Amino acid sequence: MTTKLQEHEFPYACNKARKIALFKAGGIPIMLKLFAVTGQNNRKNAGKRAVDTEILLREAQSKDRKSICYTEAVARMIYLHARYRKAGKILDEDLLHTLESGIVESFRIMDNEEWRKLLDVEKYAIGIFHKNLVKDMDIPYTPLPSSRAGWEDGLHFVLELRDWTIQYEEVVAKPMATNDQYSLMAFGIDQKHSKVLHHLSLPRTSFLAVKAVDEDPNPVSGLYNFSLTGFRPLYIKPTFWTKLGPLALLVKVVGGRSPGTSGNKYHPQRYDLKNIGPKPQEGKGFEEMRATVEYFRARDSSECPFSHGMKS
Repeated sequence: MTTKLQEHEFPYACNKARKIALFKAGGIPIMLKLFAVTGQNNRKNAGKRAVDTEILLREAQSKDRKSICYTEAVARMIYLHARYRKAGKILDEDLLHTLESGIVESFRIMDNEEWRKLLDVEKYAIGIFHKNLVKDMDIPYTPLPSSRAGWEDGLHFVLELRDWTIQYEEVVAKPMATNDQYSLMAFGIDQKHSKVLHHLSLPRTSFLAVKAVDEDPNPVSGLYNFSLTGFRPLYIKPTFWTKLGPLALLVKVVGGRSPGTSGNKYHPQRYDLKNIGPKPQEGKGFEEMRATVEYFRARDSSECPFSHGMKS
């Protein structure tokens, strides 16, 4: 059901919510300080870090939990955060907020900008997905009020998670000196409301489905390209449309680069989930990720997380 919501019903809302959620991570002081100290907040690296993070989330949010893409994306996120979590430079609450800001934003956008609002059964499904994702990332739910008693169902869980995320953000998120720099380099978020969504953006057929990530690998590399146009054409396959299409030309006019420029600088042939991330982490973490993927494959993920009162 979550795939249908992303691809057929609300692709605009899901994409916008994902971007805003990642942007809002820059308002958490401990996260922003880490970005700055590790060099991931400067002009050279901020754009790539934003794209890499979005790809990992898109893979995890759009693929089956048993698929190799899901397990590799989650395993990579676990590896990239592990040493900072161990050192206390990233708090569990901050990770939980970053992941679940997508719920807050998607509910808000669907209620205010889309052609219809979410049904309770759809919110239930979103709750199941996020329960599984956060559990796979080994992030505890202890900050949530019902973490001891358990949740009645997915709807109870997702609404409580949404409310906690809003409250946490109100207490912790603060403007900082490096905040503006990060936001200017990493994202261009469109805050304009369009009535077109209410009247012309009805559910898409399978043929018109908006895929979060490419389904077919690049025939040259055997890996996957990214299809979202940006100022830096990271992982975008050079084609007539991506180089000379209307959006591509607009990006070029305002100073963006075309796919395939600067040789392999923007990795036009692929992204590799086993290797994606900051340059210092390239070629690292393979053994840790392999162990995580094997653990995911061995588990029984067929049971609904709410079937036993969901205390864990």
